[in-house]
Amino acid sequence: MGWNMAKRHVDITTDPYHMGQLLICAVRYAIGRDTGIPATVAGQVQVNLQNLQTGHLEVILRDIREARHLGTYDTTTWLNLADRIDGELAGREAGVEVDDG
Repeated sequence: MGWNMAKRHVDITTDPYHMGQLLICAVRYAIGRDTGIPATVAGQVQVNLQNLQTGHLEVILRDIREARHLGTYDTTTWLNLADRIDGELAGREAGVEVDDG
């Protein structure tokens, strides 16, 4: 992990387990916020969907489903992510690779 002054971002290189843990924390932070962060976090979960462990996906899906308030503007973002996670988990259970496109 390092700060790139020219690009003004942090490069995080981590294994799938720790990425899953980080994304769970990010989802829990972002759910219900009315800022740009929900779209960013949901996008990162989606990009990493096939690399995340089943347990991590189940936790994220449960957190979305149990949230009292998904946000004024981002309800669709979270529900779409929940659908994608459902599809990924169903594919894993059936032993088929889910097309991300």
